[in-house]
Parts: sequence; C-alpha cells; structure tokens
Amino acid sequence: MATETHQRQLSDEIGNVVDTLHGLFEEIGLAQYDREQRESGVYAAISAALNEQLRVVAQYVLSSSLYCSLSLSLSRFLYVTRR
Repeated sequence: MATETHQRQLSDEIGNVVDTLHGLFEEIGLAQYDREQRESGVYAAISAALNEQLRVVAQYVLSSSLYCSLSLSLSRFLYVTRR
C-alpha cells in the first residue's frame, strides 16, 4: 500500500514538472522539436538520478539480483509515466 502511494506521488511530481516545462516552453515560444528534445533530456536526467540512488542503496543493503529487479521496475515505471 505504501509503495503504491509513493509511486503515485512520484508520478504526480513528474507530471507537475512536465506541466511546468510545457508552460515555460510556451512562454518562450520554443519549437515543438526543441520541446521534445528538452523533455527527453529531463526524463533522462530523472532516470539517471533515480538509477544512481538505486545503485547507492543496493550497494549497502540489497543483493545485486534484487537491484536488477528494482532497476527494471523503475525503467518500466518511467516508461509508463512518460506515456
């Protein structure tokens, strides 16, 4: 239950960031191609930061097999959230 709540909060936060970006892109009149490119950069940065945090946690408390499972789950979550 707590995990679902955290996933929902993370998804909401990512959605808020994307909405803010869209508003900023609109304000400065950024072309659609540039918008997509910059939005992809934001997702890549979020993914890299979350994967790094997983790596740090795994280094101290998780076995390497569980780390791989968590990393795959995160990738799936980001893919679904991005759609």
